Amino acid sequence: MFRSNYRIDRIVSAPSFLRTSFFTLLFFAGGPLLLVGQSRNYNANLEVEGNLDRISPHPDGSIWLTTNEGFAYRAAAPDSLWYPWLLADKQSDSLRTGDPIKRIVWFNETIGLAYGNLALEEDGDKNIVYRTTDGGESWEPVQFGEPTWVYNAHMGKEGKAWLTGSSSKIYYTENYGEQWKPLKKTVGSSERLLRAYMLNDKEGLASGSNNILRQTSDNFESWTTIETPLDQGLVPESRFNKSITNILHFNDYWVVQQNNRLYFTKDNAIQWDTTSQVIKQYSLDAINNRLYGVDDSGYVYLIEDAMRLRKIHPTQRIESTREDIYALNYQLLVLDKQRNLHVIDDLHWNTYPLHTDLYPIAEPEVIRSVKDSSMYWGLTERDLYQSTDSGKTWFRAITLDMEAANLKVLDKEHSIAGDGEGKNYMVDLTTMKYEEYEMKNPLSTFFESPVVKMSIKSVSGNFNSTNEMLMVYELDVDQQLTLKTFTNGSSLALDSDKEIELWMPPQDPDKLTKVLEGVNANPESMPQINEFVILQFDIDRYLEKEDTKKARKKAKKDEEKRKELEFKREAVKRLDTVSAGTLKPALDATGFRLFTNNRSMTMTLENEDGMTLEVQSLMFLRPTAWHLPWTITVDDYSFKTYSLDLSRYVRDVTPNGFHYRWQFNNTLLVERIVTYWYNKENNRTGDLDIFLQMFSR
Repeated sequence: MFRSNYRIDRIVSAPSFLRTSFFTLLFFAGGPLLLVGQSRNYNANLEVEGNLDRISPHPDGSIWLTTNEGFAYRAAAPDSLWYPWLLADKQSDSLRTGDPIKRIVWFNETIGLAYGNLALEEDGDKNIVYRTTDGGESWEPVQFGEPTWVYNAHMGKEGKAWLTGSSSKIYYTENYGEQWKPLKKTVGSSERLLRAYMLNDKEGLASGSNNILRQTSDNFESWTTIETPLDQGLVPESRFNKSITNILHFNDYWVVQQNNRLYFTKDNAIQWDTTSQVIKQYSLDAINNRLYGVDDSGYVYLIEDAMRLRKIHPTQRIESTREDIYALNYQLLVLDKQRNLHVIDDLHWNTYPLHTDLYPIAEPEVIRSVKDSSMYWGLTERDLYQSTDSGKTWFRAITLDMEAANLKVLDKEHSIAGDGEGKNYMVDLTTMKYEEYEMKNPLSTFFESPVVKMSIKSVSGNFNSTNEMLMVYELDVDQQLTLKTFTNGSSLALDSDKEIELWMPPQDPDKLTKVLEGVNANPESMPQINEFVILQFDIDRYLEKEDTKKARKKAKKDEEKRKELEFKREAVKRLDTVSAGTLKPALDATGFRLFTNNRSMTMTLENEDGMTLEVQSLMFLRPTAWHLPWTITVDDYSFKTYSLDLSRYVRDVTPNGFHYRWQFNNTLLVERIVTYWYNKENNRTGDLDIFLQMFSR
């Protein structure tokens, strides 16, 4: 079935999305998802204006989603198709845009509110909510008071509701949102009221920024201040940790959220306690008295109190970032960043992508043809598509549990999808499974023709500022790769052949081929620590750098930094014990992508047949050591390599002063290894943790 130079090295079970959606044949309104011999799914991914923000279930079972640009989308049920919905007047032909809608809430099946940062006119006061009296068919604006970004609406009984937001006032209605009035008691004008939670018409809590937590027994005619988790010493002192971002009442407990943690106290005695698991998102099914939470790793819990949490599905978790969660009817709805809606109860976990039949599937971002056929494969993010008419129309073949960046087609039923950073999966449409995949001898086809051109590009910069250096080598009459061009930004740094010749001697293409043949024979081979030849000079320079960093710390952090430095001084004494099990994660810890990132070093080779091979090192929050691992892309296939010989070759063909050439050194390697040890011992999971902790001190 497959060519002889392919092999399956590791197999992973199909992700939960595939098990629930494909293998159980969950139906959408437009027909079942594609299985071999079944009807094809031509439903497109829902195109959303802005970022999806909140889940808003309707009493009739339909689901609404809102965005930060003022758009709303509706499906008759979680497994139905999605459509945009008007939130302006009936005469409008398009959705209202521009103002963020936080959520839609309902008094009953016919009367509801849409709230957020909403204005009646462009650049007008943000002092309205939208109100519907016909189940969402039409909406009318209602003014409620002074300009306020409404963060939350607490819905009571018999038409009562309380709005809280960026102003210092709570706005109250007792006639289903038709009229509003500010309640008497307010906080300081510079403070924000984030939440109100009422037990009845009179009793409740309000919370806000700057460590505000207030209790009332007369609907905010008056209130008293109660202690917060921060007041009781449970939250680290920081200007970022003061807001009480959520409140609810559950099983005789008040539950609040501060510093992204969940805290419980009995309502008759304020003594806060936190959960053993870090629960950052939670939602109460108030009718059935069930509190759900999701932890940092995406596992779902039923929560009884601070000490009693139970995983609902111990082997399943939500892989992507959660945008919002909402509990009702013994179920938890979870909207993730990949635009999937998960519906979870005690027995089932179903996942529904947001699809629509309003328009055809757009042309995929990556398109590959099947040899001697009108069949095409297509790829856009997580979705693999096929076309039987040479790309005129597309249907969805399978959805992966990851974003793919490249696609290699083997035949009509089999392809290899890769994430662009070294992980690849064999996709088999006959079984509707995909398995982690490693190609044997991945560079063999490229070596069938000699290298005739080599370029090395280094890009330096972040956000909107970028500087680029580029060197281009070409094969000359003596069969040497000779530097022909060197550019620094937009200017030519060397403008004569003589200058280029004196600056950089020709390179032997056989040496490059030999290095890459070593990669080809064993793509994932890890170097031994002694191959780096770490000298005492490298260690001393690293410790000197750490001492300099310590001296810049504030005095109140001296003790903490002293302990860290002591650890690092001891750690460098055991560098010769580093194993591959330590070296690989230390080299892999390049950090997280911070906004846009323009830092990279890339070597591109071209052979006589015009085939290209790209070797790239990407840098995120922190630099790599020796630019390892490199990501190699050839013939629509990507993989990672830790070849030290490849790093040394790239170093040798780049001059001093070339962007990021300084990363070819052992001082940085020592830093990465010791930092990995320190983070592991102190339960720091990665660079994101460290980055956030810097700002919480």
